[in-house]
Amino acid sequence: MHSGKASPIIIYDREQLLSIGLMVKNTFSPPPTTNKGDYPWRGLPAVPGTRRRGRRKRGSRAGVLVRLRKRENRPPLPSILLANVQSLDNKLDELRSRMAFQRDIKFCNVMVFTETWLDPSIPDTAIVPKGVSIHRQDRTTNSGCTPDLEHLMIRCRPYYIQREFTSVILIAVYIPSSADTNQALDELHAVIDRTETSRPEAVFIVAGDFNNAKMRKVLPRYFQHISCPTRGANTPDHVYTPFRGAYKALPRPPFGKSDHVSVLLLPFYRQKVKRDRPVTRTIQQWTDQSDSALQDCFKTT
Repeated sequence: MHSGKASPIIIYDREQLLSIGLMVKNTFSPPPTTNKGDYPWRGLPAVPGTRRRGRRKRGSRAGVLVRLRKRENRPPLPSILLANVQSLDNKLDELRSRMAFQRDIKFCNVMVFTETWLDPSIPDTAIVPKGVSIHRQDRTTNSGCTPDLEHLMIRCRPYYIQREFTSVILIAVYIPSSADTNQALDELHAVIDRTETSRPEAVFIVAGDFNNAKMRKVLPRYFQHISCPTRGANTPDHVYTPFRGAYKALPRPPFGKSDHVSVLLLPFYRQKVKRDRPVTRTIQQWTDQSDSALQDCFKTT
């Protein structure tokens, strides 16, 4: 129906609507995906030479950090936070805030701090955050430190540890920039070699500020796991273990006005039981007849 004025309404009857629906359906329907290797969700043929990957569950993530968060209490090796703090006394509030609001720092197993500038007048209760035990080595006349090397060794037996290790030995190291690197490395080599002889089944982790020294010169079977710059364009902070690829280093902000970037090391170590292939062995067992025959031989000898 039309009135005297022009109307913007367009009127369709039933057959016209059905014809429009059929036309739109034939126009926008995706091509059939009957060929092998086609992508059914796109309707496009697969690119030759490419491998079809399984679709990952929506919302799932992968990576070393995600795996560590899933097994925070059962890591293959202890996670480490390494930092040259340059005076820890005035950075305690920042340390407590990081442990309270940063999950990776809160559940970190070991924190190694160099250049803490502490002295015996500062008690442990003033610097220990809640739920953390402290082991410190202040620079005093009776501390046993030399002008070339300062180190602190701790042997611990975590609640969860790989069956291939009996304990974890952590060595915090600081070599001053003015030190004789050859003398410092010789002293460090003597300490590690002596401890390895007495604890051959322990895993050794050496972490700290080495400045210009390279521990692989005296211990070539140890691998350095920090490749990112930690002070300007240089990497004076090192972490060594006897296993290649045991850790993945992630840079973190420095503490306060320190010129060293802190580093979070996530364990990337694969257990020996997962690396080695199953081995079939044949074991010979003695029968009752063999035991009796052997006993007769002993009686007549």
